[in-house]
Amino acid sequence: MSSSLMVGANHSSSLDVKVSSLFQLSLRPSRQIFYSNVYWIPPRQGCIKINFDGASFGSPPCGATGVVFRDNAASFLGGFVHNIGHASALVTELSAAMHAIEKAVAMQWREIWMETDSLMVVKAFSQQMEVPWTLRTRWLNCLTLVKSFSCTFTHIHREGNTVADALAKNGLGLPSLHSQWWTDPPFFVLPLLQRDRTGLPYQRISYM
Repeated sequence: MSSSLMVGANHSSSLDVKVSSLFQLSLRPSRQIFYSNVYWIPPRQGCIKINFDGASFGSPPCGATGVVFRDNAASFLGGFVHNIGHASALVTELSAAMHAIEKAVAMQWREIWMETDSLMVVKAFSQQMEVPWTLRTRWLNCLTLVKSFSCTFTHIHREGNTVADALAKNGLGLPSLHSQWWTDPPFFVLPLLQRDRTGLPYQRISYM
């Protein structure tokens, strides 16, 4: 009983208090559970919103990127995945951002909103945090590119980045260094796109 009091969650019943006093044990308080809503928000008119994500699996890890482009009506403008071969989680996230920027330039979009669930990537492009040396040249080129048009980076919790996350995980199934582009949304993201379009929230659970 004393062992369970020390390692288990405590609900401070009267019996727990009496036993803890008898054995001079301190009760560990239960963690509080907090619920919050996460929303995908469309961009303003004339702006293209780009959600992107990276997925990494295995040892050594294989990485893939997923990127989705949408307008102010939440319409699907395109999406792609790319299997980048052996790569860490951070490298896949940064690669997804750079793929997205390069595609936006190729499409000649002049105002883009980049959104990711990786705070490290936001810092890399907004505060110019150092990145792995293997990506440094490409990263510096992307920093130069984003200065030629309006580009904003923001963070969103993973629950609100589900379309890009699903695309990235799909990319893990591609052969190494292969990519795929969709002009129409693939079937496996249709429910997620519809949920974002209707403004339904995703529930996020956190513990304190």
